[in-house]
Amino acid sequence: MKVFTVNLGPFQFAPSIVPLMAGVFFIAVFAGLGRWQVDRMLEKQEIEEQYRVRAAEPVQLLPGRIEAPEAWRFRMVRAEGMMLGGRQLLLDNQVRQRRAGYSVLTPMVLKDGRIVLIDRGWVPLVDGARERLPDVAVAADEMRTVEGRFYLPFGKAVSLGEQPVETAGWPVVISHISFAVIEQVLGVPVEKFIIRMDPADPNGYLREWPVVTFTASKHLGYAVQWFALSLTVFILLIVLNTKRRR
Repeated sequence: MKVFTVNLGPFQFAPSIVPLMAGVFFIAVFAGLGRWQVDRMLEKQEIEEQYRVRAAEPVQLLPGRIEAPEAWRFRMVRAEGMMLGGRQLLLDNQVRQRRAGYSVLTPMVLKDGRIVLIDRGWVPLVDGARERLPDVAVAADEMRTVEGRFYLPFGKAVSLGEQPVETAGWPVVISHISFAVIEQVLGVPVEKFIIRMDPADPNGYLREWPVVTFTASKHLGYAVQWFALSLTVFILLIVLNTKRRR
């Protein structure tokens, strides 16, 4: 059944209800996905610009209390305290240079008693397997100064609920950054941010952290693809339902 008829000179556009509804549906869906990718691109551009601005600022001493953590994101900070070398965490499923490994998270007790996690970088799996954990020992019980970038996770890490953590020995492997789980494992409260150790510090490992895991240019590329699909469906809807007038 024809929904309506539009005369276009020697041609006639007269779509049936099913292809018309299907075409409008997919045009709207693909265009909506394209717009969503554009919004994500703008968010990533804002994050990248924030990083560039903060990277040019001087190192600041970590304050005793942080009222607005978002205002400190990407800042270079300096912290003084003692590392708990015997109670470290290994963040699993971290890939660098196409190799699987862990991010080494070392608790550090600051002078005022607060505990902050220091990300000392990435280490590969031992012999490519998880049966043995890497040796990430660090000298403890001595005051040290650590400089690094203030890292505040964006949103909530994706996980299938709070996975149980084996704490039979140290270091402990965790599947994602959950401060609730980390506090449960350590048995003490921790600050809700991480300091990513400066690459110049000799007490760390491979320290290559992308500003964002999915760049603005990639979002733009996907947006173009979705808009192109939307346009393709629109063209097919017109072409397949347009015939020469008798």
